[in-house]
Amino acid sequence: MNKNEVLKILETAAGIDKNFNVFGAAKHKYRLNDPIPVDFVRSAEEKYGFTLSEDYFRFITEIGDGGAGEDYGLYSFKEYIMKDNPGYEKERQCLKLPFDIRPMSDEDKEYSCLDPKYFDNNREKCFFDPRFCDDDHDGFINGYFVLGTRGCQYDYGLVISGEHKGRVFDTDNEGTFTLLADSFEEFYCNWLNKISDVDWLKRQIDFWTRH
Repeated sequence: MNKNEVLKILETAAGIDKNFNVFGAAKHKYRLNDPIPVDFVRSAEEKYGFTLSEDYFRFITEIGDGGAGEDYGLYSFKEYIMKDNPGYEKERQCLKLPFDIRPMSDEDKEYSCLDPKYFDNNREKCFFDPRFCDDDHDGFINGYFVLGTRGCQYDYGLVISGEHKGRVFDTDNEGTFTLLADSFEEFYCNWLNKISDVDWLKRQIDFWTRH
């Protein structure tokens, strides 16, 4: 991704959605935060024992550390690392552990919030974390960095460790994961392509203005 091209797309979208009517736009306002130093990211990786995917690493150190993005936008990696809270510290410690999911079964579907029709038509994209079935599961997701939220219990995130490293998944925070993209760059470019489509953006503005 080229920073100037990304910023141009965001500026154009903001000029069309002037009142930030599209869902989540009032939160990020089509603006990215400033990039963060490479040394800060490398220090966090060393401290917590993980390595970010190269495309996401470049994004937060060269283009922007959070801000404009899908729905309510992207969280700041720096703010996440800096949060002084035992819960966040535990979550950061889990980033080095393998993201361990299995293909979703028909039985898993019965306990999932996933739309059954979506599952039937996209089985290859649907996964489940069996640890969520354990009564003593602490709720932390191994090897998964939450990039942003769609609201309520739905988030999207980047796999940091394990077989699916570098991929982006939706989650309902109850063990269901659906594949969104094979890389962060693909995920973010998909969103940029949507807001670059003027007709699509205007339809979204009209829809959310009426709702």
